[in-house]
Amino acid sequence: MNFSDVFVDSLRYPFTDTKKLLTLFLFFLGSVVIIPGIMANGYLLRIIENTFKGSNELPDFNNKSELLGKGLELIVVNIIYSIPSYLILFYIPTQISILTSFQAVIVLVVAALAIDFIVNIFLVMGIGNLVFENKFSAAFAFKRILELIKKVGWKKYLAYLVVFTIILEIFSLIIGLLSPFMAFMGMWSILGILFITLISNTYLFAFGSRFKGLIYPLNEIEVEEN
Repeated sequence: MNFSDVFVDSLRYPFTDTKKLLTLFLFFLGSVVIIPGIMANGYLLRIIENTFKGSNELPDFNNKSELLGKGLELIVVNIIYSIPSYLILFYIPTQISILTSFQAVIVLVVAALAIDFIVNIFLVMGIGNLVFENKFSAAFAFKRILELIKKVGWKKYLAYLVVFTIILEIFSLIIGLLSPFMAFMGMWSILGILFITLISNTYLFAFGSRFKGLIYPLNEIEVEEN
């Protein structure tokens, strides 16, 4: 699959079964009682697994206990990978007190984007490796992750991440632009914004999982093993 096809496929993928996409949305909506949200995260890993198996449709929601276990793994992985970002972003404000408020905001935004991108270099491939090897530690096997990125090709992999990040930011911008237009809803505006944001995020989560599955160098690994 060539570069552009990865994104075309990933963007279309969530709509291969709108009922399952709606079910995933309801699982995320049920995150207030925790367990459905955990299972929704497990489902995201199942999307990657099914992509490895060559499936082009959203998977089923069967085996809820497996979804729960895998969901916990993904949540913990994301928490651990977010630690460097939080540590650095807590540290930076203490070092920029001499800057104006506007300058400080610019520094924080640029720093946040740079840190998130660097973390995602390992996180995106790490999650794919977690699914492929079916063990939690695989998400932090940094030497192996670097080898996998090399198989994809550093230029191509970084280009994948840049476009992936731009797509996510575009969706965030659209949601941000919609917010002022919902002000007429009064007290319901916040709920409306949260609802639209959750719908958008559900789609993006499914899109992101498909993307992670497609860029994992599965073919190169199979050739290497043979």
